[in-house]
Amino acid sequence: MYSLPLNKSFFRVPFLLDEKEMKDPMRCIKYFFTHYDLMKIRYHLYRLRYTAFTSDVAHFSNPEDRRVIFYFLDSLEKCLEGAFMLDLIAKENMQRKKKD
Repeated sequence: MYSLPLNKSFFRVPFLLDEKEMKDPMRCIKYFFTHYDLMKIRYHLYRLRYTAFTSDVAHFSNPEDRRVIFYFLDSLEKCLEGAFMLDLIAKENMQRKKKD
């Protein structure tokens, strides 16, 4: 199993989010889904799966490591579907407010 050679506590907290995004994480979701739809997301995830499946790089040589990567990608896809639904609900709520 591949492990990060750096301080693990550093990776346990958000470090890419700016102050506004920390206070309102929906900003990240909205931004993401203005650039990617589910079809593009699935395409990129497919490419990652294909690379992990066909690569002879040492990180992917152990079947258990590949299984972990595939499980992670499946979980990431499910998480992104949940984020997609949050974005969709937010857009629908905004539309309702505009009508009222």
